[in-house]
Amino acid sequence: MKRYSKEELQQDFKLLKRCICEENPLAFTDRNKVLAEFEQAEAGIRDGMTEEEFYYLVNPCVTAAGCGHTNLAVSTALIEARKETALYFPVEVIIDSGKLQVRQDSPEYGLYEGDRILGINGRGAEDILSCLERNISHDGSNPALAWYLAGKHFGYEYYEFADKSGVFRTEVLRGDNTRDIITIEGKYIPRHNTAAWQLHAPENIAPYECGREGK
Repeated sequence: MKRYSKEELQQDFKLLKRCICEENPLAFTDRNKVLAEFEQAEAGIRDGMTEEEFYYLVNPCVTAAGCGHTNLAVSTALIEARKETALYFPVEVIIDSGKLQVRQDSPEYGLYEGDRILGINGRGAEDILSCLERNISHDGSNPALAWYLAGKHFGYEYYEFADKSGVFRTEVLRGDNTRDIITIEGKYIPRHNTAAWQLHAPENIAPYECGREGK
């Protein structure tokens, strides 16, 4: 696993900060909030960080821009490497009214449509959602896009930002108000092994160029 010097990381950090703070209009957020995120992240840069570690450090700076079209992606090399290591939460999940719910019957895992997931590996659903909101780009202070994307691609989003343990001790609330604890083994799922931009970009929309005229 490649590690990077503090100087290398600081160079990338400065480039990212310029792109977000100088080239992005920041129309839907408080510029001071974004600068505060960068200041906090900069203090966390250390020698010998991996790509993943640096990504998780600076990604909240990008989402702080408050723009659903502004995303940071991991490298294709890291995506390729994950084919050998990544184990994803294998159950389809939706987010409904701020709650995690099973999307469809998954009897092989002991979960059924409508079951509510209260927590995974000791982390409550509210905390999981807060983590995903902080790391998934969305417009302004409205988390609707983040919830939509987290529900549509839960396996990827949960792995990327919440938990890479590969074994998921899941607390469930059934429709009859009984509670269960189910241990679910993670599995490699090819469609979850990607990067944020590929998942978050609108379908059938080509990348666009932009420019600014005048002062």
